[in-house]
Amino acid sequence: MPYDVIIVGGRLAGAATGMLLAREGLRALVVDRTHFPSDTLSSHQLQPPGVARLRRWGEDIPTRPAPRRDVAPYPWSSAVPPVVE
Repeated sequence: MPYDVIIVGGRLAGAATGMLLAREGLRALVVDRTHFPSDTLSSHQLQPPGVARLRRWGEDIPTRPAPRRDVAPYPWSSAVPPVVE
């Protein structure tokens, strides 16, 4: 099957580009060298401007409550703020 565009790199920017081009009627192929889902930092968080942009594009992006302050933010972090009650 011929494609109008081939996007190399399927992370956030490549996936979004492929989605937008396909919505415009182009046959878009997004390829990446890794298997999905992959455990990389870039796939664990979207900054608020990125969430806003995806919502403008019509994507339903769920939001989570703010992280708890009594737990370390990352498994490798030992900095846990004190719990104030």
